[in-house]
Amino acid sequence: MTFISDTVKFNHAGVKIIAHRGYKSVEIENTLQAFQFSSKTSAYGIETDVRLTGDGKFIVVHDGDLKRLAGIDGVTVENTSFDALRQIPLLNKQGDFDANYHLPTVEEYIFACKQANKQAILEIKEIDYENSKRLATLVSDLGYLDKTTFISFSEDSLHAVREVSPNQSVQLLVNDFDIALIPKLVINKWDLDIKYSALTKERIDALHELNVKVNCFTVNHKDVAELLVFWGVDMITSDNLE
Repeated sequence: MTFISDTVKFNHAGVKIIAHRGYKSVEIENTLQAFQFSSKTSAYGIETDVRLTGDGKFIVVHDGDLKRLAGIDGVTVENTSFDALRQIPLLNKQGDFDANYHLPTVEEYIFACKQANKQAILEIKEIDYENSKRLATLVSDLGYLDKTTFISFSEDSLHAVREVSPNQSVQLLVNDFDIALIPKLVINKWDLDIKYSALTKERIDALHELNVKVNCFTVNHKDVAELLVFWGVDMITSDNLE
């Protein structure tokens, strides 16, 4: 059993906190239990990952296989049907197979965010242009585009989302800061989601001058988060901080 006290509270002075994979340090990541837990916290948004199954359906999972989450070798998301993936029990925090934990659907994730009025931070993992469009259309059909931010390392996926919804909130994911990012963000009117260790106050200030919002991942130490708050980031994505 998990409790809200299992997160680490800190004064984030209005900076928006994102529950990474539904606070994966507390619950099994990217599961309904994680979304239900994080929905009861003060987090601004709940982040998750979506992939395409072997039969072309969307499913919520970070990894491309189930080795880490279910201890199974040889099962890849892209080569396995949606129904088969849904039937696989995941490992709980004690390392035991637990039929209560399984891979959620995008619809279940959006419903959890909607019920708690949380921002959905939806990472598109290795999904092509047309299927990224289809994902954005699904979220639109669910009536939650205005409360969803799409994030991706794939520029094509962000372009696809914007084809469906021209003013949609999107963030380009990067691990390192490169000056070449600046014109790309400004021209496309994208925000940035960057590994926290690549940030400096000067970089944050420069991005803000260009009206680019800055999210950073994955910050799990209170002192680091407090420094980033002092520097003026807009959002902090964390496994355990709120």
